[in-house]
Amino acid sequence: MAKKSIGYAETEWVCPNCANKNPGSRQACAACGSPQPQDVAFRMRPDAALLEDSAALEAARKAADIHCPYCGTRNSAGAKLCQQCGGDLSEGARRQAGKVLLAAGNAQTLICPACGAENAPDAGRCVRCGGTAASVLAATSAAGPLPNQPGAGKRLGAGMRPWMAIPLIALILMCCVVVGFFYLRTEALSGLVQRVAWERTIVVEDLRPVTRETWRDQIPADAETLACRQEVRSSQEQPAPNAREVCGTPYSVDKGNGYAEVVQDCVYEVYDDMCQYSALEWQAADQATAQGDDLFPAWPLVDVSATRREGARSEHYWAYFQTTKGVLEYEIPDSTLFGQFLSGSEWLLTINGLGQVVDVARP
Repeated sequence: MAKKSIGYAETEWVCPNCANKNPGSRQACAACGSPQPQDVAFRMRPDAALLEDSAALEAARKAADIHCPYCGTRNSAGAKLCQQCGGDLSEGARRQAGKVLLAAGNAQTLICPACGAENAPDAGRCVRCGGTAASVLAATSAAGPLPNQPGAGKRLGAGMRPWMAIPLIALILMCCVVVGFFYLRTEALSGLVQRVAWERTIVVEDLRPVTRETWRDQIPADAETLACRQEVRSSQEQPAPNAREVCGTPYSVDKGNGYAEVVQDCVYEVYDDMCQYSALEWQAADQATAQGDDLFPAWPLVDVSATRREGARSEHYWAYFQTTKGVLEYEIPDSTLFGQFLSGSEWLLTINGLGQVVDVARP
């Protein structure tokens, strides 16, 4: 998807020392004067609006700020020397950029495990007792998701106990054993051919008008175009003729300098004519069948014309054996083998547990 820039907005950050909320453009806390540490992230302000001031827009378009390698002070991207200690910033660490930011109201409050105080999501330590960030995060993880958060509902199968599945598993295994026993257990049995039978079928097709639907440029040349309508045929990242721009919900991307770029993921849906058309096509209209009880199968006769033709063919052959277990049927796989089943000829039959003939051979 292509990203479409809507504009820029100022972020905010929470001072880990006094919990004061500061505008993203401030490099030090407005309440206690502490500089913003590198591990304190920006977040979107709930009331953030797109910037209109030219100076603010110029600042927002700059690269990520850089922290002094000596005193940790946050400096603007273009600075060469630290504004606090004068140190060389060439070895300084730039702030992270490119992260999608959530609004402050959407972030989960962190509860200190030591004193129970609420802290900002990016708090370095508890504002009441000074607990470390690690302990705050650990407490949140242990507590699990809050209500209305993903995963807060009852887990699927939470009331299921492992032993409850044992009877069902046992029944499934028993069924598999029984079915396998009957299908895999075989025995040999001698049989004499009592009679044979065959059936051959040809589908008869007529040339008939049908209504189909496809894109205009795929309609057959000899077809009659009926009604058409505009539908989305494809999507792409670049503008195109007869295309409509479709964009998702705007979101904010951290610039690492106290501002965020508000963007949308967009695609261009390309429309085209989806049309109904009428054309002549071969359609199954009937079938012709020939049957017999001899060893000389033949295909049925079909009257063909300019609007009638033969379609798919199918054939089936059977032999019926007289055995000590009564008359058993066997479907012969092809016509070549069918000619060998002479009346009265003896065959060795393989029978499965269900009494079905699964294979035959000459003794």
